[in-house]
Amino acid sequence: MGFWANLFKRKPRIEISEGKASAGSGASSGQVVFPSDGNIRKQIEEAWKNVWASRCIDFIAKSCSSVEWRFEENTGKEVRILDNPELIRLLKRPNGDESFTRFVYKAIAYLKTNGNSYVRRIKPLTRVAAFPSELRSMMPDKMEPFVSEGKLTKYVYKDNLTDPVYPVNPVTGDCDILHMKEFNPLDEIFGKSRIQIASYEIDSSNQATKWNFKLLCNEARLGLLLLFKQFLNGEQLDLVEKKVAEKFAGADKAGKTLILGGDGGVDARPYSMTPKDMDFIEGSRETARKIAVALGVPPLLLNIPGDNTYSNYQAARLAFWEETVLYDLNYFKDEMSSWLFPDSRVYLNYDLSKVPAFMEKRMLEWQTIDKLTSLTLNEKRKLMGYEPVDGGDSVFVPAQMIPLGMDITPPDQGAVKEKLINKGFAEEIVNELVEAVEW
Repeated sequence: MGFWANLFKRKPRIEISEGKASAGSGASSGQVVFPSDGNIRKQIEEAWKNVWASRCIDFIAKSCSSVEWRFEENTGKEVRILDNPELIRLLKRPNGDESFTRFVYKAIAYLKTNGNSYVRRIKPLTRVAAFPSELRSMMPDKMEPFVSEGKLTKYVYKDNLTDPVYPVNPVTGDCDILHMKEFNPLDEIFGKSRIQIASYEIDSSNQATKWNFKLLCNEARLGLLLLFKQFLNGEQLDLVEKKVAEKFAGADKAGKTLILGGDGGVDARPYSMTPKDMDFIEGSRETARKIAVALGVPPLLLNIPGDNTYSNYQAARLAFWEETVLYDLNYFKDEMSSWLFPDSRVYLNYDLSKVPAFMEKRMLEWQTIDKLTSLTLNEKRKLMGYEPVDGGDSVFVPAQMIPLGMDITPPDQGAVKEKLINKGFAEEIVNELVEAVEW
């Protein structure tokens, strides 16, 4: 009671002070300022704090790294899987720190998060070899490309130790650094991440989570409006705000009773805005759907309630693989192949035969192929991915089928009657049967 009584004894003074807007508040100008607007590093940090964005990136990277990878060679007559010991070793352990699955995961995750992904090849020092001894995925924020007269000249990796330099061949463009990037309509050197495109939605989702957390810290109660019937100057307002914050703000002070008093009268009222009015739950779901769509993941795969774009989970998963994952797989495969084997028939490839999302579709395709009557057995087996078999080069058709326009001579009725009578049928019955048949 003493604080409030002493507060009103202070000499009133009309004072107008400008409010300072903190980052992200836009309080003074009335404009909304997003926390990560224009800052790619801040956008990445906000994305990895966001459950929806981080889950989408993880979903894409895990899908790309989960397929079976292999090196193949196209001889012109056939495609065969290579069993070269050096290539097999790269597929098992591209470097001393990680497996090939982890290597692919990092490369794709960097590409989706930063918009740029860098892979370094390490060549053997003691001998000349056609294949690198190691492959490593490098952190994009530490890699700096240098351009001179519109052409890339080198890459420098800022590792705070030696800052190694990787020159680019001015004629062939060959370099020990492979630079993969997302499409950027405004820059030819750096890619633009989907995180940047969805940054406003990610910021909105994170800020809504913070709002809900602060609300829960106060027993899910909104703040109060303190209404003073007497004019307060700027100094008095600061004292009230400081005192209330010290005694009533924070989770440990939730539910604490507020006692008001004063000569001029003080009233406390809750905000008229409620969580239901703001509809934060449905708003957060809509924001999550936008984030998922921006990153190419069907919202149904993230179990977001209310999204019925696809008839079932299987259809959504198949669409995710066909519209998002397949492009990333082909892009990674083509870039790696042309970089590692520029003048060779050897290339990196993947196998989708064990991917569950394609199982049902593959079964339908096989059933359709199996019903075709215009193909040989071996042609059908080739379409299904199987080896040919002996005697499988003939076209098989149902026995009752005959060529169109074929002249069919009816059998002799007398011979038919004679055979039936010899088998013990009565002559009257045989005559009735033969006459009833249309020859």
